[in-house]
Amino acid sequence: MRNDYSSTKYLKVGSWYNDSPDSEKSCCALTEVVTEFSCQGLELDMPIVCWGDDLIWQQGWQTFSKRSKAKDPHTLRLNSYRVLLSRGRDGIIIFIPKIQKLESTYELLRNSGLIDLPHI
Repeated sequence: MRNDYSSTKYLKVGSWYNDSPDSEKSCCALTEVVTEFSCQGLELDMPIVCWGDDLIWQQGWQTFSKRSKAKDPHTLRLNSYRVLLSRGRDGIIIFIPKIQKLESTYELLRNSGLIDLPHI
């Protein structure tokens, strides 16, 4: 799933958050994503955050952006993850894809106290 501005700009945020779980427009359908901008200021029960390869732990946080015109893209990326990781009222699930590039990030988060969920 893509999460760039062009892919998410037509998302009907109200339906995404409020429709019943069986609705195809509901976040429970897991067919569309929101960015940090669509969830800023909200408390969600148990959000799922998919960790991207735009913020990687390599002896410190390294940020990678394909196109950033921001004056400080590193701080912008750190703040994006801060917003996403602080939405959960009852907890948060962090999905880290099993790719080589994210292994050090996965290990850091595990060593920080994150618990692996059993594979189903």
